[in-house]
Amino acid sequence: MKKIFTATIDWISREEGGRAVIPLKGTRYCPIIKFDASNEKLWSIDFICPDFCETNIIQFSFLVGNAPENRISINNYYDLFEGDKKVATVKIKSVI
Repeated sequence: MKKIFTATIDWISREEGGRAVIPLKGTRYCPIIKFDASNEKLWSIDFICPDFCETNIIQFSFLVGNAPENRISINNYYDLFEGDKKVATVKIKSVI
């Protein structure tokens, strides 16, 4: 069974190279999550966007079943990417 992670998300501003527009409420979003290792296989996470005007809390799982869920730790930060562009950082709050 896939683990579901609760996290806060902080978007990188457009001026700092992030997205021009934050995804709308109800959008399915699947960015790449990066761990510390530079030559590691890339993994995508999957979540439905809340209304980011009201909250910065998301719940996500990995897009595929064989992803390294054990690499995610509570209170750690992970960067999210669209291709090579860093778009956000998440801080893990809990695991369901």
